[in-house]
Amino acid sequence: MFAGDGMSDEAQATGRWLAEHAGTEEADSVLSALLKEVVPADADAGAAFRRVCRRLGIAARPNAWRLVGRWTLRVAACLFIPVAVAAFYLYGEAQRPSQWFEAYAPYGKTLRVELPDRSVVVLNSGSKLIYPDRFAPDRRQVFLAGEGYASIEKDPERPFVMSAGEVDVRVLGTKFNLKSYAEDSEVEVTLVEGCVEMATKLGTNDRVVRLRPGELVKLDKESGNTETFEVPVSDFRPVVLGGGLFFMDKRFDEIAAYFEKRFDVKINIYDPALGEKRFIASFVNGESLDEMLATFNTDGEMRIKRKGRVINITKR
Repeated sequence: MFAGDGMSDEAQATGRWLAEHAGTEEADSVLSALLKEVVPADADAGAAFRRVCRRLGIAARPNAWRLVGRWTLRVAACLFIPVAVAAFYLYGEAQRPSQWFEAYAPYGKTLRVELPDRSVVVLNSGSKLIYPDRFAPDRRQVFLAGEGYASIEKDPERPFVMSAGEVDVRVLGTKFNLKSYAEDSEVEVTLVEGCVEMATKLGTNDRVVRLRPGELVKLDKESGNTETFEVPVSDFRPVVLGGGLFFMDKRFDEIAAYFEKRFDVKINIYDPALGEKRFIASFVNGESLDEMLATFNTDGEMRIKRKGRVINITKR
């Protein structure tokens, strides 16, 4: 939308609009849309950041980007201009963060991110989180693309809001899991402790759903319908904390896409009917990818052939 070497009039206008509407659902929706356009980059992050700073007319500090943990965290501005513009204008001058970061968990890996308030988000494979170096005085706002398990510090004066495309999850202090990959047909929120509200942002039939511990809510991105499932917390918690996997009434083609991220492989499903089959499954014992795929084929309907990092699935 704003790609290119120079910052367009449209980008600046969007930034000003975000400043005027900061804290509103409309501004959150725009920022969430911009987040989806950000892609990880292997380019020189420092040089990219300095270029963006020049476009925005601000001074680049020597320590304007940093490395945290084993995997890369970069200032969002290094990666794509829209998020840089949004970050620059979203907060008032006095409260504006000096840095915005993108945390990215590569395929085959997970990443633990500690936020400015000491809350923690564990990102699953192929997921990214954008967050500031300091939160505003009235709210704690982050943006997620993919899946993250959040353990949020209590702060009654500053609600925590995790925006992910079609939904906002709002909490004061709790533990929850949010799954919102762009290619999935559904968004999932699972509450482990505390209380959260999931506000949908599809534009039609929007609603606010309050979750209780042990509930998983699915939002169908196309219809806007929501469905609530009971999930035993005693079963779900070890899945998340131990790096296991949990699927509740999930299409097999979406499970396969999830496996692609988790194990950094390519899975081809050549029969649409196989991809549309739905499963409930939990893996907590360190099962290999081949073992997990075999559990979805107990009826012998699939022919699974693997060659290196490519897996082809056909119907028998």
